[in-house]
Amino acid sequence: MDIDKIVKEMLNQSQEYHTPKAKNKEAEYRSNLIGLARDMGCEEDLKQIFQKYDDLLRSCTNPQERKEISARGIMEVNNLFNFYGPLSVGNVQVIPANKK
Repeated sequence: MDIDKIVKEMLNQSQEYHTPKAKNKEAEYRSNLIGLARDMGCEEDLKQIFQKYDDLLRSCTNPQERKEISARGIMEVNNLFNFYGPLSVGNVQVIPANKK
């Protein structure tokens, strides 16, 4: 998988989500992922990924860089769970299906 190609595609197609409703959805999504990670035995790994990318986003003010950081975080979570299907965020395919 070419991470740079995927990130560029996501950046070209993505939309910004800054509403309180979107933030609530993110919190709910993270909570669901933590539950899944707990069941799979990788909860601490997931929390470390969240912390890593939250720290990077907190210190970044460039909107384009923030999008790229977010895309890479999504991809790292996807890899942690060994997901192989496509991943869409806001009706935009962020990660194509891996071929197994």
